[in-house]
Amino acid sequence: MKLFGLIAVSLVTALMPAPVAAQSAAISSAWGTMKLSHDDCLSRAEQLFKRLKFTRVEKTTATVYGDRRTVQLGLRCVSEHGLYYIFGGDRNQSSVQVGKLIDELKEAFHKTADD
Repeated sequence: MKLFGLIAVSLVTALMPAPVAAQSAAISSAWGTMKLSHDDCLSRAEQLFKRLKFTRVEKTTATVYGDRRTVQLGLRCVSEHGLYYIFGGDRNQSSVQVGKLIDELKEAFHKTADD
């Protein structure tokens, strides 16, 4: 009986598909200083995401999120410390490509924060 159980377990294990290798996601982040109020920071971030053609733009109490193709980014306002933090990731792009998009967002946000 033990032999039959061992054979059954061996067959099931052999016929099961191999586990899919974990996909590594490309992630990147950047931060910058600002002199905006919390509400102004969130408002400008939301406007910027929409202007740069991000889809599914969502605003929470401290962060604005948006999608662009397969990349997902967020801009968090830390106004009490005069900072903002941009972060995001993508399964289909390299960290360099995600970093370039984050740098583009940072530069555009910095320009609006200086207005």
